[in-house]
Amino acid sequence: MSDDLFLLERLKNKDPAAMDKLADIYGGKIYNLAMGMLKNQEDAEDVLQDTLLQVYMKIDTFRSESALSSWIYKIALNFSYMKIRKNKKDNSISLDESMPQFKPDGMHLNIVANWSEKGDSAYLTKELGIILKDNIAKLSEKYRTVLVLRDVEGLSTEEVADITGMTVPAVKSRLHRARLFLREKLSEYYNE
Repeated sequence: MSDDLFLLERLKNKDPAAMDKLADIYGGKIYNLAMGMLKNQEDAEDVLQDTLLQVYMKIDTFRSESALSSWIYKIALNFSYMKIRKNKKDNSISLDESMPQFKPDGMHLNIVANWSEKGDSAYLTKELGIILKDNIAKLSEKYRTVLVLRDVEGLSTEEVADITGMTVPAVKSRLHRARLFLREKLSEYYNE
């Protein structure tokens, strides 16, 4: 019996120790997802607690049509979305401005700089991390969600599609646009 199946059985039997096991297995993942979405430690901790409690209380509604982890991520995302709406400071920007532009012959209008030699120092690496976090926070939640799940949490495209209820091509499209936006912002930084 896999760990998730064993945990699921214990949760359905309302075994109090199962809540600790749930927190051990998924606590860090839920917290990281919430931090990626909310960029606020207190809000991420709230989402973590709300998610764990919701999973424990609503485990009987889990239908095993997808992986337990996908169901847990969906719950965490819903709580994150509620926090975003509650805080309602949407600082997201349109990605259309950051999309590549092309000349009539099909070539890129703006050439992306080669940054490979510039990112060696520890200072630049730390500064790049800050720039990336700031710009990820500027993404609208639909782009931030797929980027965080796929590139930060390391889930497969299929898992992201399952969690978000989107098609695989839609996930790929949003992920591509989010990555292009970040690449553009990094190009601006390196060109300064």
